[in-house]
Amino acid sequence: MNENIQENKSDQLEKKSSKTSTKKSQIDRGKIDIPQIILTEMAALQIKLLLENQYQSPTQYFRIKIQGKGCDGFTYAAGLTPQDPDDFEVTPSQKDLTILMDPFTAFYSKELSLDYFQDFESDLEGFLVTNLNQKEYQGKFWTKDPSKIPPLRS
Repeated sequence: MNENIQENKSDQLEKKSSKTSTKKSQIDRGKIDIPQIILTEMAALQIKLLLENQYQSPTQYFRIKIQGKGCDGFTYAAGLTPQDPDDFEVTPSQKDLTILMDPFTAFYSKELSLDYFQDFESDLEGFLVTNLNQKEYQGKFWTKDPSKIPPLRS
């Protein structure tokens, strides 16, 4: 499994999202199933703390987004951003939270786990996003299986 550690990159994610949020996605979100997210207690607690203590911009939501792609699969970013009309609102079954995903991320992230870790010895902390189907998206997977290309609007 490819895991991506995010260390407080919500500002960077917010800047990128605000630049792209005015652009309508070409992906047909009606043909995409809502992803499933397995959330740990620690991740749920940290998301709630972020949302409760964001005084500067109360219209921010927690988002998981594909940030890039390498040979081992996708990398992810997690943080607070504004909501976009094309976003999926994903509600993990064991928590009363809503997590946003753009259609591209939702298509490739059918099953995710989200954890939050704190390693005081290494001075690291952040969200850990794991795509449970990551092996399907290694290398140039789309050239071997065209069904792994997101459906576009007509």
